[in-house]
Amino acid sequence: DSVGYLREEGRVPVYDTVIRRTDKVPESSWARMAVQAWSPFCSAARDYRAWVAELTAKEGIKHGKA
Repeated sequence: DSVGYLREEGRVPVYDTVIRRTDKVPESSWARMAVQAWSPFCSAARDYRAWVAELTAKEGIKHGKA
């Protein structure tokens, strides 16, 4: 599959977390607010938090330090 190919051959990291689409994201953009502030419990906000956790775990980043 294409994801497997990108993981093996790609030059950029591929993550497991999927950011779901929700109407809250364009709403937050219109309001000029981060989705985390606009709707902290919407699916996209939860997904972004999960992605950050995955990123920091894979990259070994702790408390803002590499």
